[in-house]
Amino acid sequence: MVHRLCARDGQRYLSPRLVLDRLESEFAYVESSDDEGRRHVQGLIRQMMKIKQMGKIPVDDEHLDRLKKAQSAAIYVYFGDNPSSDTAYLCTAVIPGEPLIFDYTSREHERAARPLLVRCAEALNYDIVEM
Repeated sequence: MVHRLCARDGQRYLSPRLVLDRLESEFAYVESSDDEGRRHVQGLIRQMMKIKQMGKIPVDDEHLDRLKKAQSAAIYVYFGDNPSSDTAYLCTAVIPGEPLIFDYTSREHERAARPLLVRCAEALNYDIVEM
């Protein structure tokens, strides 16, 4: 399953730096990379451009433009309470104006990370949406 953390109705998404600050206040272990965040967004842009060129699935050009503008401020973050845990951790790209998307490597990972997801949502004042 994939989870998405979304800003609540009427609220704006927090800036990547503010998200990072709140995660660092909540979790014992937080590691981040600006370079990895930019690479992640560049990969998303490449995928969307390929889809657009194929022409079989419509691509939201406004979303694509927002990603292009936001890529320099994106951060990729890994966090949890135990840096040596193989399952009790979360990682995601924090992209300005976008929800946080969490994918899991296994059911075990999803179960172990669930309490972290709930704490993350509370720290950011975001809603959890199952996809």
